[in-house]
Amino acid sequence: MIFDYVVTSGGIGPTEDDVTYEGVAKAFGVDLKLNDQISAAVESFFGKKDSSDAIYRLANIPSNSKLVWNPSRDYPIVTVENVFILPGVPQIFEKMLPLIEDQFKSTGGTSEKFTRYVYIDKGEMTISNEINAVFKKFQLPEVQLGSYPSWTSNYYKTKFTIDALSEQLLDDVENYLSKLLPEGSIRHDIIDDPIQLLPQSVYNFDSDLVKNVVSLIEKALQEHGPNNVVLSFNGGKDCTLLLHMYEAVLRKHFPTEKANLLFIETAESFEELENFIEATKKRYSIGGYYHIKSSNIIEGLKKLNKDSPNIYAIILGTRSTDPGGKNAAEFQPCDPQYGNFLRVNPILNWRYSEVWNIIRTLQIPYCILYDQGYTSLGSKSRTKKNPELFVETIGKRDVYNPAYLLKAEETERCSRD
Repeated sequence: MIFDYVVTSGGIGPTEDDVTYEGVAKAFGVDLKLNDQISAAVESFFGKKDSSDAIYRLANIPSNSKLVWNPSRDYPIVTVENVFILPGVPQIFEKMLPLIEDQFKSTGGTSEKFTRYVYIDKGEMTISNEINAVFKKFQLPEVQLGSYPSWTSNYYKTKFTIDALSEQLLDDVENYLSKLLPEGSIRHDIIDDPIQLLPQSVYNFDSDLVKNVVSLIEKALQEHGPNNVVLSFNGGKDCTLLLHMYEAVLRKHFPTEKANLLFIETAESFEELENFIEATKKRYSIGGYYHIKSSNIIEGLKKLNKDSPNIYAIILGTRSTDPGGKNAAEFQPCDPQYGNFLRVNPILNWRYSEVWNIIRTLQIPYCILYDQGYTSLGSKSRTKKNPELFVETIGKRDVYNPAYLLKAEETERCSRD
């Protein structure tokens, strides 16, 4: 069968299992060649000049290729005649696909297999040489290996897959990989779905802080009824923690009820934050979702009261160190200008580090921006990365530690104007 166009997805990274460029070159009878333009982009982004480094596999493309660059010119779509070669990471694939849409035209074994996933707390680009060494070591028909970068997980950066015909081979591959990687890189405690562990994971958690939060949410739901309670949720770390607790309480005491979320959007949000909110709505059992776009909080609450007069108690992620949080109480009627609502502040006396400790221990999914140097999220135009987390500059890219490593807690909100 002859196709007018072929679009490939994935297999163009720095590891030995990335063979798409090689396969396309073979299909067209040409050689692979190190491309000068992509090499320059690789050097600029990763700060590596040695072309023998595995990272330069990104630039080793079929010799007859043409390049379609995105506006930032960080990496192109490589095309060979009617074949368009795109990255396999879904978020990057989606962003790059529009670059070539205009070019498309309308036209009329039985052996038991064992599988293991190895989760690595290092980016694939930084460990590509080690991964390639594993591929070369285990070039066996009984073993299939794969390496996949994760752009959305908060708890690992690379997922290494092993398919083999025996458990012994699984052990052999993982042990060899472990010896090559920096100590502590492999995470053995990854929870596939932390939401499925509710409510037990929260109710069995040995922490007075957590028990107090659970008690306060239980009280709000019991006194006012699940249909009259809502969680203020803008995708930030504090309300993300509370949603997990809220869901746990509902599953234990009100199993037929679902969580209600309120998002009063008063300014332009980060795209990553919007994506996280949408993903969160799918992860948890969400009933009512009240998304109100307003010039300010007061007007937003007026609209909420008009459209949903049954809502009374609003669970908030306010802490005493937040603006207006110093004199707050765990249960506090709103000031008259905000309307007839009750504020419920379960984590009022929590510290920044305590919030992150529980999130990370329970492996609660959170907005990826917190892994990129942001410690407090506000409007897109007025929120910057926290300079306390800056590590180094590599090429043209500034590297930051994640938010949970912040030591100077008093600087949490310093990057918001």
